[in-house]
Amino acid sequence: MAAGLSPACAPSIIGHPKVGFPIPLSLWLRGPLRDWAVDLTSDKRLAKDGLFSADIVRKTWPKHHPRSRDWPVPLTIKSLFRAWFTGQVEI
Repeated sequence: MAAGLSPACAPSIIGHPKVGFPIPLSLWLRGPLRDWAVDLTSDKRLAKDGLFSADIVRKTWPKHHPRSRDWPVPLTIKSLFRAWFTGQVEI
């Protein structure tokens, strides 16, 4: 693709490495998605299916919320998986 664009673009643009942008997971989990994620990773729900350690998740949320630690990826993965799982499997 770079070869095809080279006549139309400056070398500094074509030679520039790919740059992405971060998704604001931390902000979302502390704001608009917090209740949703906390509900999906509640002790009751985690104990019901036994897929994740409720003890570890319970210890992670209080550290994440006041920003003493930043755990957006593990918390998001668990929340999204639980959302998918509960839609796929009747518990």
